[in-house]
Amino acid sequence: MRLAPGRMVKDSCPFPFAVNHLNDLSDGYGDMRANNPVPRVVLPSGDPAYLITRYADAQAVLADRRFSANISRPEAARLREGPDGNLSNPFSDDRAWHIRWRRLMALGLNPRVVERAHGPIQEIAHELAAEMAAMTPPVDLLEAYATRLPVEAICVFLGIPPLDRAKIRRCVDALGTSSAADFEERAEAGREMWEYGASLIAYKRDEPGDDLVTSLIAAHDEEDGKLSEEELVLSFMALIVGNNISTAQQIGQGVFTLLCNPDQLAALRADRDLLPGAIEELLRVTPIYTGLPRFATEDIEVGGVLIPRNATVLVVRQSAHQDDTWIEAPEVCDIKRTNANRHLAFGYGHSFCIGAAFARLQLRCAFTALMDRFPALELAVPESEVGWSYRLMGSGATAIPVTW
Repeated sequence: MRLAPGRMVKDSCPFPFAVNHLNDLSDGYGDMRANNPVPRVVLPSGDPAYLITRYADAQAVLADRRFSANISRPEAARLREGPDGNLSNPFSDDRAWHIRWRRLMALGLNPRVVERAHGPIQEIAHELAAEMAAMTPPVDLLEAYATRLPVEAICVFLGIPPLDRAKIRRCVDALGTSSAADFEERAEAGREMWEYGASLIAYKRDEPGDDLVTSLIAAHDEEDGKLSEEELVLSFMALIVGNNISTAQQIGQGVFTLLCNPDQLAALRADRDLLPGAIEELLRVTPIYTGLPRFATEDIEVGGVLIPRNATVLVVRQSAHQDDTWIEAPEVCDIKRTNANRHLAFGYGHSFCIGAAFARLQLRCAFTALMDRFPALELAVPESEVGWSYRLMGSGATAIPVTW
């Protein structure tokens, strides 16, 4: 269906919505926030779910432990169309385990440790920008730059050898699919990633380096001991898959937004000190996000709607970010905002993304390298001709043609 202005969704309808332009999506969500903030929808798998469209409701759901992040259970709505079900951490319902895991992971992912990777990742970003500059424009920014940087960055951060990085990207691309037709490739990629993670961990035990995998192997505290072998491999896979898919889209959509707002790009070029705040605003105004799924472990009321036990909800972050109850003129991109960092790009509360500092570092390096290398970067097609894919997994632009 096409969500047109004034259209209110009251009954179950297919989701993701079929839209012809980003404005259709924005107008449709605005209508929902005003009239039907928790609509019931039907996913491609045929399973029902509820959308959370308002900012306050999104915060409430993400902060409420009764909404579980473990969507691998059989009652949860299937986000994938194949028989492999949903990807999820099987330990996430265990609060004590989750607190312990986050504490141990934070030893290698806190902002101070992450900042040490600034030099190597900035160098990678400059190298990729130089390679893109050697191409004949127009080129697809996603393919030439945005999807490549997160793979290279996380591999450096984790200590993955250069010769293995093409394999990592291939596996991540396969794991990011959701159709039934891609099931076999997805399953094989999962097995390959698990085996590779286990072998890399074994190698790092014998040959430790200055990288995150080595740090996680050594991570321990007096109460809880070290991460188990299974926990190490799960953490390895979560970091790679979560980083590569989301960060690539954030880079691409962030650049797209700046190119569509030349006054903001000019201000940023003139004053690079604005970059940290600009990153927060670009994360807020990112046109499309994949919905954050949660599973209701009991009957819970949200936005005046009773979410029944065993139901799945999807937190629609791009709708929450456009909610004018918490931010003024949400439709405007303003890199000088002081409260944009209240966005939900990295989740909220106990589920806040453990890798947020690393994602922000990659965005900083990505935008810096592009501004340094391309003083005249611009879209190669009208803004309205950029294609978008709105899926349950891996939503975003299909291509962002640029020239210079």
